[in-house]
Amino acid sequence: SRVGGTELLRTALAYWIDQDPGPALVVYPNEQTAEEQIVKEVRPLIEQMPVLSRHRLGGRGDEKKNEINLDVMTVYIGWSGSAQSTAGRTCRYVAQDEVDKFQPFSGRDADPLSLADRRTETYAARKKNVMASTPTTRDGNIARAAERCQDRRHFHFSCPRCAHEQPLAWGDGGKSAPGGVRWPKNEEPRRKQADRIKAEQSAWYECRACGGRIEERDKAALLW
Repeated sequence: SRVGGTELLRTALAYWIDQDPGPALVVYPNEQTAEEQIVKEVRPLIEQMPVLSRHRLGGRGDEKKNEINLDVMTVYIGWSGSAQSTAGRTCRYVAQDEVDKFQPFSGRDADPLSLADRRTETYAARKKNVMASTPTTRDGNIARAAERCQDRRHFHFSCPRCAHEQPLAWGDGGKSAPGGVRWPKNEEPRRKQADRIKAEQSAWYECRACGGRIEERDKAALLW
């Protein structure tokens, strides 16, 4: 949790500030989440990284409730359901987190995704609109965005046993094909079986090349 899409957005924002600046809008599902994230995530990110903190202006008015003014750009904070927080600003970058939790409309205006995307029209080919979310259903915002995307890429990890690189795949829990998530099979009802697997931590990931078991303790090795 919170090591995929959300961390990607934080890293992208850090890169934009230090390497390729332009006004940025970061959008969250609701106002409460936006306030929490700017206090716990966005401001500490800028303050604690030396390459970013050198861009702070230092004045009392430079860090407002919903925006951070830097010497190279301004970071705006918005949330779905509020057209005012996502409209009226021209931005080169838009980063939208947990888009499957966004409200469908912002008052009488269009949906939040469309409103945010319009902020970048001035920058044409230089704009970037990044969306991230824990998927919910096939009708969710992130699933529909993925279906429209023509350039699809998958994160590959190296097996800690044989070093074979492979994408993460859920699998079916059986042995119809190598690779994917596996778990002990029995005749228990599905809900009871799921509770037992969770309590016993008895699921594992199987390498599609060597068939080796990759346990929870191996997770760090997959990412570095």
